[in-house]
Amino acid sequence: TERAAAKMVSAGQASVATSAGGLANRLNATLLSLRELNDRQHALQLHALFRELDADRDGCVSAHELGHQAPAWVALHSVTSALGIPVHRARVILAGATALRWVIMWLALLVTFQVACFCAERLRVVAGLPRPGRSPFDSPPGSVRRATKELALHYDTPLAGSRRERAKVALATVTGLAPLRIACAFLSFALAVLALNLVHAASRSARLAPLVGPCIHVALLFLRLSLFWLTYYTIHVCGQPAPHPQAPLVVGNHVGLIEVLVLYGLLVRRGQPPSFVTRIENLALPLFAGVARLSRAIAVDRSARESRERTAAEIRRRALEPRGSQLMVFPEGTCNNQLCLFRFNKGAFAPGTPVQPVVFHFPFRHFNPCLTGAPGGGHELPSLIYRTCCQLVSRVEVKFIPVYAPSPAEQADAALFANNVQALMASHLHIPTSDATLADYNELAMRANQRAMHEDKRRGAPNTPLHAGGRASGGAGASVTDEDGPAADEAASSCALAFNVEEGTWAPGVHARRDSTSVGSMSPRGSTAGPGSRHHGTGSPAWPHAPHSAAGEAGGGSAAPQGGARQGGTVTPPLIGTPERVAIEMGAPAPPHRGAGPSHHDSFKAD
Repeated sequence: TERAAAKMVSAGQASVATSAGGLANRLNATLLSLRELNDRQHALQLHALFRELDADRDGCVSAHELGHQAPAWVALHSVTSALGIPVHRARVILAGATALRWVIMWLALLVTFQVACFCAERLRVVAGLPRPGRSPFDSPPGSVRRATKELALHYDTPLAGSRRERAKVALATVTGLAPLRIACAFLSFALAVLALNLVHAASRSARLAPLVGPCIHVALLFLRLSLFWLTYYTIHVCGQPAPHPQAPLVVGNHVGLIEVLVLYGLLVRRGQPPSFVTRIENLALPLFAGVARLSRAIAVDRSARESRERTAAEIRRRALEPRGSQLMVFPEGTCNNQLCLFRFNKGAFAPGTPVQPVVFHFPFRHFNPCLTGAPGGGHELPSLIYRTCCQLVSRVEVKFIPVYAPSPAEQADAALFANNVQALMASHLHIPTSDATLADYNELAMRANQRAMHEDKRRGAPNTPLHAGGRASGGAGASVTDEDGPAADEAASSCALAFNVEEGTWAPGVHARRDSTSVGSMSPRGSTAGPGSRHHGTGSPAWPHAPHSAAGEAGGGSAAPQGGARQGGTVTPPLIGTPERVAIEMGAPAPPHRGAGPSHHDSFKAD
């Protein structure tokens, strides 16, 4: 038995060895076949490459047949031989190098075009040739007029309304000019912010203190380079900025974001960066915290009333400092459309100290570079930057108005101080003033959201919750104010009316919360503004709407069309208009008369 078992084991081992040897032989044969196939394929590719290069079919490739590619072929052959790369792949590598060379040549051509536009604009300025249009700074200040809210919320140069602009955007997109400008502008701005962070780090070390001045110049250089890529080749400045002892606060009109960069660059030239008010959320942006600390920026939490109060107190303290950095504030709290000025919030004027007004004007003919938001027919920030980079040239004009010292009456009344400064700046810009506020932008956004929800409902799409959109301030230089005072926080919620078609009766609608403190942009609960404007919150997920008074409608209202919406058996009135007007337009009975007693429906009578 043992001998039989041993014989079986030896036989099994022999069979396994035989099987392994056979498998190895088959693998070797397969590898040889693949190598031969690969060699034949390489030979065919080399033969095809040789026939392509041998133009005269004499059996050899001469230098004149290689042409301008001869040096590249020689260098490529040396490199491929050293690295062990097959020769038949040299053609592919050479083709890729040729394509890369064409891309570099095209980018060089676009950069040359950008420099040519810059040189042409600079030659115009040096030669004293007037720009197209007329500058408002060429004539003395004029009389001040009042404008309606429709004009304040109107955007006059939409992209869809100009074939010239559409062709310009298409051409800049196809050629790659606009993407190149955006990339270079972003890179330049990032390097400027990095340089400002280096200034902050150097200012905290005695050993690195000599680097503060050079780093500031480098930051200004990159900041100016970012404006260059955004097609702002020249900045026309009238007047001189006043020092801090004469004007602790610098107030300006807010159009977009360019004036923030320009004003910051003009004030930082004197060696000390200006301070500004910013949202606390901005501190999470990369490298922004260093700039905020360097500029002694005031960070505000818009959702906390205590933070807003501390911010207003800090502004007053900074304004009363004998020495320090100037604080630049944009008291409109949002961006205007250059057709009129928005109402000034009084937070920057509450200290009663002298201020220096500075006005910005962006000349335009076919493109108004203002950040008014999509609900009003304008642009959001990405589309505004992209359309700006599609222009041949953009211009900005800055005028520093002499320091405005308030009178005793203005020191006692911040609202009077703010209105007088607004009128002064409007007279230099030759545009009217208005009572429009950030809340009116938010109304347009809420109405646009409601229209979208109505369309989704009509098409059978799932209902989406309404978000309180609207225009917000451009970050730095936001204004802080407390227009209505503490009493506004104790005000009862307003209520709208809805008409039930099936029952033929009016019923209370959805409440909308009032908020009283404006920080230059929306709080999470909704928009903020002063008395006389309408306030909204985020409302309810199901068809929120907000009340409006007839006096508010007569005062300007909004530029968007009116219209009701149907949901189930209820028709909600539009955002602008009284229930009586809605009933007349719909042919429905008038709403019930509200008595003189206190009621939350009285928000229709007085805002």
